[in-house]
Amino acid sequence: RLWRPLPHIRDETCKRLEAYEGLGDDEYMAFSVRRGDKESIEKRTLATAQDYIRLAHKAIADQFGGRVPHIFVATDDCSVLPEFRTLRPHWTFHSECDKLDEHGFTLNDVSEWTMEQTDEHFQKFFVELYGLAISKVFIGWSFTNVSWWTYFMRADRHTFKLVDRADTHKEINTW
Repeated sequence: RLWRPLPHIRDETCKRLEAYEGLGDDEYMAFSVRRGDKESIEKRTLATAQDYIRLAHKAIADQFGGRVPHIFVATDDCSVLPEFRTLRPHWTFHSECDKLDEHGFTLNDVSEWTMEQTDEHFQKFFVELYGLAISKVFIGWSFTNVSWWTYFMRADRHTFKLVDRADTHKEINTW
């Protein structure tokens, strides 16, 4: 185990995940989209929404028998949801972003947060992390800790895909 959340955090996390229609079993796909300070401070080239859609199409064919599953999106930048919904208006996307508005996690901002903002951020984080970990297929980006925490929490690591790595498993297995 990476960590064990306090019982009230675990219970709230499970309750929030269970409230999403279509995520009741593990037959859904999850996207982890990181933006925030990755581009402005770290100068990384970010994956586009289209990069995620491209891998999703492959997973739909390979893992879901051609059926488009519900998609859970975990992100620090809620502006990505309208992008996905515009690109694929007939797909069903779920996200904690539908409940709040965030425009990119920036580490420097954390010291300015109130206790309430800190609690809200970490509750969203745990819902997203567990939603990513128990999905049938994970699609994420390699330059974020969330992807790697998810990797080690997943029961099936063969359905862990990275948008910025052509052969995810070959690279991981070289470690």
